[in-house]
Amino acid sequence: MATQETVDERYRCPGWWPWQWFRTCVRRVTRWCYDFAWVYETRYGFVARVKACENGILYEWWAFAIGFGSSQGAGRACYRSARRQTGRCAS
Repeated sequence: MATQETVDERYRCPGWWPWQWFRTCVRRVTRWCYDFAWVYETRYGFVARVKACENGILYEWWAFAIGFGSSQGAGRACYRSARRQTGRCAS
């Protein structure tokens, strides 16, 4: 089940001087975090259809992505909003 956690998020914060243009900063934010057993992503140009499984619960959503094709993976991911549950994962 997803949990709300406080995590450190890195973002660009360039300064005025050339040696500061590639500087990154860190802020603490609250995110919805998941430990996915698998993630399957199919890309269609500028969007991707994502399906993922956590503890037997299937999640599906659309995301911004560039490219074509599909990929698989697993692991921990955190998002600004909760992902939509669509059913149970196939065994």
